Amino acid sequence: MPDSKVRLDNALVGAAGVYHVAAELSLRGLIALATIRNARGIDIVVVNPAGSWHANVQVKTSQDKVAFWPISPKYREFSGSDNYYVFVRYLAKNARFEVFLETADQVIKDQRCRLRSCRVFEEGQQGMGAVVATASRCR
Repeated sequence: MPDSKVRLDNALVGAAGVYHVAAELSLRGLIALATIRNARGIDIVVVNPAGSWHANVQVKTSQDKVAFWPISPKYREFSGSDNYYVFVRYLAKNARFEVFLETADQVIKDQRCRLRSCRVFEEGQQGMGAVVATASRCR
């Protein structure tokens, strides 16, 4: 078990987040297939056992307790009722993950609202190469 004060490699934490989400989905009776980075923008493909429903999941993992996660500047392309984001925080002190599930359409809506209300950004502009998804909702 890693020391909670030691910072883990971000790629390892990201991979752990993807496999954690896939494991949780599997425990809920779904078939969850990690794409191993070969499907642009999709980390996990989820299918019900009958094959009559599927979902695409993009996992964003952080090892810090953050209020936002960087998302691709092309976040609008990941819309639709079958697309989901899972935001994961690894809490090293507790040796566990904290997980938040959101529809891609809701993330897009929240992002547009955030961009409209934030004076620093204009629609389509990015900060540090990526836009961010916030944990709080803009009402």
